[in-house]
Amino acid sequence: MSVQIEYAGTCFQGLVRKNNEDNFWCDNEYLSCENHGLDEVFSGRLQRTGCPAFAVFDGMGGEECGEVAAFLAADTFHHIFGNRPGNKSGEDSSEYSFGEDSSPKFENSSENSFGKRSGKNMKENLNSIKSNDEDVRLLCQQMNDEICRYAAENRIRSMGCTAALLLFDDSDVYAANVGDSSIFCFQNHRLKKVSVDHVCSSPLYRKPPLTQFLGIPPEEMLLSPHIQRMEAAGGMQFLLCSDGLTDLFEEREIEAALDEAGTLSQAVQYLKEETLRRGALDNTTIILCGL
Repeated sequence: MSVQIEYAGTCFQGLVRKNNEDNFWCDNEYLSCENHGLDEVFSGRLQRTGCPAFAVFDGMGGEECGEVAAFLAADTFHHIFGNRPGNKSGEDSSEYSFGEDSSPKFENSSENSFGKRSGKNMKENLNSIKSNDEDVRLLCQQMNDEICRYAAENRIRSMGCTAALLLFDDSDVYAANVGDSSIFCFQNHRLKKVSVDHVCSSPLYRKPPLTQFLGIPPEEMLLSPHIQRMEAAGGMQFLLCSDGLTDLFEEREIEAALDEAGTLSQAVQYLKEETLRRGALDNTTIILCGL
C-alpha cells in the first residue's frame, strides 16, 4: 500500500452561472464564501497518516444562500480535519500556490463573518472523529447542524448543499455522500460509482429534486448519508465531483479520460477543458486522488 496519496483538483464557475456556489476541502484549503472559482488545476501529495480526507460541496442553486451553505460545510470540515498530520502536505509539495494572484483567497481561519460557531458539541467531538460509519455520520451531522444554525439565526427559510466525502484510515477508505455530488472509484481501467444519489423521480428531462442534503432541519427529516467502506489498495483512484461534471459526461467518458491521462493533473485539466467546451452550464468541482 502506498504511503502517500497524490491529488489534483479544480473548482470553476462555468460559463452560465453568475457566481460560484461550489466549495471543497483539500489539504487544509477551501474557498472563501464569495468566490469565482480557481483559474488553474492544483495538485500535491499527502502522507498516509492521521486520517487524510477530501470533500466536495455543491450549494443548492434553487435554495437561498447556496454558496454560504457550501462554505459553512467546508469550514466545519476544516475545523474537524484541518492541520491533522495526514491533511497537511510537506513544504513545496503543491504545484499551485493558492491565492497569490487575483484568484480568490482561501478561507482557512477559525474566525469568519458568520458569527460565533455554535459548536460546543463540535469542539467536544473534534478529536474523536476518525474513520468509521458512526464517525462519518457524526461529521455529516456537525456540518448539517452548522448550516441549520446559520439559517435559523439569519431567518433564512431554506439553504443547503450536497456533500461528497472521502476519508482514509490505516487500511480502508470511506466514501460518503449526501445529495447528488458523486464519488467514483477507478481501478484496473474500470470506473465504478460508489456514491448513491439522493434524488426522487421527476418528469423526463427535468432535474430530479434532492431527498437528502446538508441543511435539513432535524425536526423535518433524518439526515442519512450514504457510506461505503472499501479496502484501500495501491493503484486505486477516487474522483469526487459536483454535478457540473456528471451532468455533461457519461461515466464511460470519464473512465476513458482517467484511463488515457498520464497524470492526475492531466486528467483533471482535460475534464475541465472539456466541460468548458460543452458549455459549462453549472459550477464544477473536481478532486481526483490516487494511491
